[in-house]
Amino acid sequence: MRTILLTGATGFLGSHFLHELLRDDQNKLIITKFHDIHMNRLSDIESQLTVINLGLSDWVQRLSDNNIDIIIHLATNYGRSEEDLDTIMEANFHFPVKLLDFAVNNNVKYFINTDTSLPKEINNYALTKKRFLKELKSRQDRIKVVNMVLEHFFGPNDGKFVSNMMALLINKVDKIDLSTGTPKRDFLHYGDIINAYKVVLNSLDSFDKKFMEFEVGSGVNYSIREVMELMKKISGNKNTILNWGAIPQRDSELMESNVSMDGLKSLGWKPSCSLEEGIDLMLKKMNAEDIY
Repeated sequence: MRTILLTGATGFLGSHFLHELLRDDQNKLIITKFHDIHMNRLSDIESQLTVINLGLSDWVQRLSDNNIDIIIHLATNYGRSEEDLDTIMEANFHFPVKLLDFAVNNNVKYFINTDTSLPKEINNYALTKKRFLKELKSRQDRIKVVNMVLEHFFGPNDGKFVSNMMALLINKVDKIDLSTGTPKRDFLHYGDIINAYKVVLNSLDSFDKKFMEFEVGSGVNYSIREVMELMKKISGNKNTILNWGAIPQRDSELMESNVSMDGLKSLGWKPSCSLEEGIDLMLKKMNAEDIY
């Protein structure tokens, strides 16, 4: 039996991942939360979890009362609600540093971090994630670290670009204002992301290095324009105008992703869901509202 602490468990990716982890009866799961928002995503499994409320002053002590083997850090603040830098820094740097210090001081064996492939110049989200990565590397002599570098994953109603655009297409809005649509990204269905974490979890004891990093993507780049046109086609929407060039492109925009999946492939992982299949699955779930 291994005890896993999962942060971000009430988020989109975390809640789906948590359900997968519970399928393995060798896992004891501990999750963290700041408040009750989105706990409905876990209503069917909450009785099987140990929940640590980060709003309590003694949350570190409460964690110490458990013999934690692995920390999987998924919690993040993307800055989508225009939070200021201090708020994003608290979520993406100060909190995980406290968590990392706890792990080192309590002999946690592994710290699995969730990173982004975006360069730090893009936005405050990427900047704060890269700053925490430096802290991780500085402690690798005291704890084994795995850094998961994610490309752009998507799923039904996850609050990110692909599902947000699909919601507009489903609702047949008159027009969607977009930038040039020329930047290329690597889009990956969330199910493949979860499988990548599971493969890494099952391989931890075979890692002989203190710091391991895995890039997680499909290996195929699509322009934003290609993705939008594909979603419009799959949704059956023939009326919504895609208004290209209506929004200025960011000065620091990443024009093309560059991901190497050699590390994960060596562990036996490969993506199983194409972009078209993933969009079709997402559309069906959003239409059926079969989500949590």
